[in-house]
Amino acid sequence: MPLVRPTAVVLGQAASASGIATKTSVNGAADAVFTALATIAVPRLGANSRMRVSASWALTSSGSTKRPVVMLGSDILLTVNLTTTATYGLVFDIQNGGVTNVQVAGRSGASSAALSTGTTDTSAPSSLYIGGNWSAAATADEIIRLMSYAVDLYP
Repeated sequence: MPLVRPTAVVLGQAASASGIATKTSVNGAADAVFTALATIAVPRLGANSRMRVSASWALTSSGSTKRPVVMLGSDILLTVNLTTTATYGLVFDIQNGGVTNVQVAGRSGASSAALSTGTTDTSAPSSLYIGGNWSAAATADEIIRLMSYAVDLYP
């Protein structure tokens, strides 16, 4: 019997040399609030559906802690704390765990962190958010800029 490979459906993709969208710090409480720089509509998913997220950010390299973030619904499935880093890129999988309201998520490569889990009900359409924030007020005029992303669905 031949191997059947699932065909990916592109849910969204964009890239720009000047950036798709940017969050700029204001040295205030708003810096710590998550801002979606891209919102991708996610259709109903099956019990074992998987999404692969590829994204790259440009950041101000400073002592302030910047956090690239990926969320499904209201669940934060990826956040990393970066300081003196000018760019960050990732390949990240989100898969339903045999039911439509449990997700397991992890990025490529080694990590000391546990896999992320979510509880978004994907039996109904939802949204995937790619963006970022700072851990606290940052020096004014720092940036978190989304440079590119692609989201592929394996139904």
